[in-house]
Amino acid sequence: MSSILVKARQKAAVVLSSLIETHAADVGRAIEHRLRAHLKEGEAMPDVVLVLVLLARLVAGAAVRLVGWDRVKRDEDDGAGRARLRRDLAALGLRQKLLEARDLAAALYGGRRGSEVLGLTGRVPQVRQPEALLTRARALIDRLRDPNLQAPAGMLGIAFDPGQLARELETGVTALGQALDEVEREQRQAGTTVAAKGDARGELDSVMKACALVMKGAFGLAGRPDLARKLGELSRRKKPVPTGKEVDVKTR
Repeated sequence: MSSILVKARQKAAVVLSSLIETHAADVGRAIEHRLRAHLKEGEAMPDVVLVLVLLARLVAGAAVRLVGWDRVKRDEDDGAGRARLRRDLAALGLRQKLLEARDLAAALYGGRRGSEVLGLTGRVPQVRQPEALLTRARALIDRLRDPNLQAPAGMLGIAFDPGQLARELETGVTALGQALDEVEREQRQAGTTVAAKGDARGELDSVMKACALVMKGAFGLAGRPDLARKLGELSRRKKPVPTGKEVDVKTR
């Protein structure tokens, strides 16, 4: 669904472009009639009707561009949400693997000694700290692949394969790294889209203001104060625009 502010602008643009296009023929011919006496020899009357029709299309086109960028922004927001979910799930999986490794080390080496041997002292980072999880997991992988790693005395029923554990951690590290890269790409793209949407919004506001001023004069020249009043009512119509500057906010 389009944002409230985009829908309000789109509705106003449709009303303005329809008002111009509906009365372009009558108003254009009336202006041409009024200007005809001022033509000099050899000069041709410009097609005022076509100019008014083009103004209506200009407004409609600017509205279409804003709606299009708004749709792109909403689609990207959905994609960014899925990317963040994949990041959080990957972080959860890697953290769980680190906790399992710490428990295994405690069972094999004995309490704190196991954490010291594998470099797992201190608290394991939380899911909301994916970069810290990566750092801790990579350090553990290096420790597990260290040929000088002190082998545990072993414990009945507990198997310890440093290489296998390192490979399992590496799979989790790869998954989380890829998820973080995807989130970063989504954030970069979101910044580009927010800027483009802002430009489209500014263009529509500028075009509508300019065309409304032109049409106010055109209706006056054509002797149509009724249409000028209708245009004024459109300009004064209350819009659901907040007091602050409209912004698009990227979620983390």
